[in-house]
Amino acid sequence: MQNLKQLEYFDISFNQFHEITAAHVTHLSKLTWFNASHNEISEFKRGLFARNTQLRVLHLNHNKLKKLDATIFRGMRLLVRLFLSDNQISDVSVSAVSSAY
Repeated sequence: MQNLKQLEYFDISFNQFHEITAAHVTHLSKLTWFNASHNEISEFKRGLFARNTQLRVLHLNHNKLKKLDATIFRGMRLLVRLFLSDNQISDVSVSAVSSAY
């Protein structure tokens, strides 16, 4: 993934990923659009997108997410579209959304 530092659009939708780790996205500092919809993702590790400060669109719909950690969107000041539909979310930390700003 380190050879893809200039990557702006990353689509891993319609696969069977169970998790996304920092190794998948940390080096993608120019990433503006990320689609991980239609997978089997149930959680995100703390600070997963911390270095993706250019991210504007994030598709996480149609997964198995159950909660949103307080730090998941930290530093994502440019995020303008967030898709979370068709998950199993029952716990949203108030600071999960406000931490982006």
